[in-house]
Amino acid sequence: MFLDAAKNYLSFPHLEAELRAELEPLVKAAEAGDAAAIAEVEDRFFEPLAFGTGGLRGFMAAGLRRMNQPNVRRTTMALAAVAERHAPDKKIAVVGYDTRIKSDVFAAESAAVLAAAGYQVFLGTRPLPTPFLCFAMKALGSACGVIITASHNPKEYNGFKAYNDLGGQVVDPWDVEVEALMATLPVVPAPPVAPEGHIHPIPLEVENAYLALGVGLLQHPKAFTPARILYTPFHGTGIAFVPELFKQAGIPLSVSPSQGIQDGTFPTAPRPNPEELAAYAAPIREAEAMCSEVILSNDPDADRIGVVAKRNGAWELMSGNDIAGLTL
Repeated sequence: MFLDAAKNYLSFPHLEAELRAELEPLVKAAEAGDAAAIAEVEDRFFEPLAFGTGGLRGFMAAGLRRMNQPNVRRTTMALAAVAERHAPDKKIAVVGYDTRIKSDVFAAESAAVLAAAGYQVFLGTRPLPTPFLCFAMKALGSACGVIITASHNPKEYNGFKAYNDLGGQVVDPWDVEVEALMATLPVVPAPPVAPEGHIHPIPLEVENAYLALGVGLLQHPKAFTPARILYTPFHGTGIAFVPELFKQAGIPLSVSPSQGIQDGTFPTAPRPNPEELAAYAAPIREAEAMCSEVILSNDPDADRIGVVAKRNGAWELMSGNDIAGLTL
């Protein structure tokens, strides 16, 4: 059964060459009785990659239950059709991506599908934070949006976040309708041909408006001396805006020399989760050397925040309640 599904997948002539080259030897090994190969084929084909919590997330590889170009195409095709139902007067879409392996490839695929569906698509030209991309969706009046990211998961993962005409992640009925439509589409849809002039960069003025919004939140109830802050984006997208935001706000900020580099393999933080102290090993060493008082972090798509500070001489991860207290 699972081998039949894998062979059917391979039968599509437009399956990407690299996916075919990866899957064919695995299927042959499974046919020859290799137990590990049989288990792997079953894991990849026993069901489609589930559309839940606003999108897809999974290991990157060939197969129904993996993140790859065919699944990105299927999901984007369904999202475009659902957006046409719910926001028929809007013909704009926004697509962005994080620093992960293949994120730019998946984003380009999604943008092409949306353009082929008749949308004017604003595509990020570099890895950009999720909150900014949601801001861009609202600022540009988009009918839908896509962000290619797997948040703080390990490097082997990638994901697809789907957004509605309000710039928020899809919820009922959008998510139910997207999933239902996906089930009617070929498992390997043909690559789209994007009409010329339908894909554009996100305008610089949208970035400037986002920074202005952030600086506008700054409050100085009384004179203060800023803490010595070391910032880490965990090799992710936060580096695109956070240092500039602090600069415009007039607050000194140092950037982690090791983790300030965008790198989808996350070499210094295999689990780039701001809620796990182990992820801060490199910036803690740097903070000690630089005499920093606080480490501020974002996860790779910059929609989560973490703060590490010293208490009784030891670096300690602040809880969500601690951070909320500081914010208030």
